[in-house]
Amino acid sequence: MTMFTCWFLAQETPIVDPALLNQLFSDSWTLIQGLLILLVGWITASIVRGVVKKILHNTEIDNQIAGWISGNDSSDSSIPIEK
Repeated sequence: MTMFTCWFLAQETPIVDPALLNQLFSDSWTLIQGLLILLVGWITASIVRGVVKKILHNTEIDNQIAGWISGNDSSDSSIPIEK
């Protein structure tokens, strides 16, 4: 083989398989999409948590429910039960 033929054959074989690169980028994009969904869910949950916490703090409905369950009738309102 001449020097030219060896050089040509070496260039013909790719260093990295293109199918492998396509699979790697495809998997990476799927991972990025999953992380973005996780981040959006985390932000949404934090916002909902803050809203619920503020509502419960302002209305004190959680204390009323706890009183109804424990049987403590310290509040004037009680669960309407049929007698």
